[in-house]
Amino acid sequence: MNISINQIYYLDEQKDRLENSFSPFLNESKTGKKWFEYFVFLDQFQNRRNWENQLTGFISWKYGVKTAVSGDKFIQFIEENPGKDVYFINPFYIESLMYKSQWEGAEYHHPGIIELTEFIFTKIGYDIELIHRVQDLNLQLYANYWVGSEKFWEKYISFTKPIYDFIENCKDIEFQEKIMNRADNEIEAPYIPFIMERLFTLILLSDKSIHFASYEYSEEENQNKYQMVYDFFPILEKIKDSESKNAITEQEISFRMKFRDINECFDREMRSVFIERDKGNFFKVLYLFATVKSLKDFSALYSQSKLLKPKLKFSLSWMLTFSISWRIKLFSQYFSIKRFLYLLKRTFRKFKKLLIFEKF
Repeated sequence: MNISINQIYYLDEQKDRLENSFSPFLNESKTGKKWFEYFVFLDQFQNRRNWENQLTGFISWKYGVKTAVSGDKFIQFIEENPGKDVYFINPFYIESLMYKSQWEGAEYHHPGIIELTEFIFTKIGYDIELIHRVQDLNLQLYANYWVGSEKFWEKYISFTKPIYDFIENCKDIEFQEKIMNRADNEIEAPYIPFIMERLFTLILLSDKSIHFASYEYSEEENQNKYQMVYDFFPILEKIKDSESKNAITEQEISFRMKFRDINECFDREMRSVFIERDKGNFFKVLYLFATVKSLKDFSALYSQSKLLKPKLKFSLSWMLTFSISWRIKLFSQYFSIKRFLYLLKRTFRKFKKLLIFEKF
């Protein structure tokens, strides 16, 4: 079966990020800021030709950054697992460990998304219980990184098109205002794309006839990607297994919630570092580097983790990596020559203004 993977981009500067083994696909749609990849999916499916013996996918230009897996390796994975209806790779394995489902995680990142999705499902007659089911690790997908047969595409469009039609035609002003509100802190996007990209997993949950293959990250790949928290993964995987069997304990729930809170705290700290960096606030960045609360919290989590996995050792190398290496890495990014000269110029202007002010 032929494999056709197209990589969507909409700006020329994104072309450098595209995978050589994927085909560039320029998205010139004016609805891009509303529907993102889904408009491409729908348009290409409705105008398809010769998809009978082909696996087809349309993947974002951010694929490489998010997955850290080359396009060649993803294609190799597909070729080594023939006969499936759909193949996918989840770029956020850690999210799958922290939450019982994508929707629980979505509610943290995009507050209000569950209420909106339940409203849509109720109106079109879909079972809202699907949203609240526990999702196995190999079912979860947090981005549209999938490649499917025509059979799968037919099932996918059949499931998602009623949702698309409802959103496009709903006359409820309050609903339209809510769903078009900005839903994410990092990118300017409404709730729509975050709802649509989570429907893929619901299709797999509701239709057991679909044969799928989910890319499984190797231990080395996960360690490289999540080195600061990787030691906790065996515990989180065990908790996920307990949850899927409906046998999760209070101790496991407590640990996962604590891990989630600390990890999210660390993410917020990192975002603060980058925000202050981009503002040119040098001393604020230094302060943030010196007072990272999550370092202390993660150390405490190690102590708690021994109750669930007594043989887990507190890793000195992990502590050094966490407390030193990532700071060096971020500082190296912070202190480019261009940025350093910019900071000098900015600091000089501040002192100059201060001197002028004191004169008067």
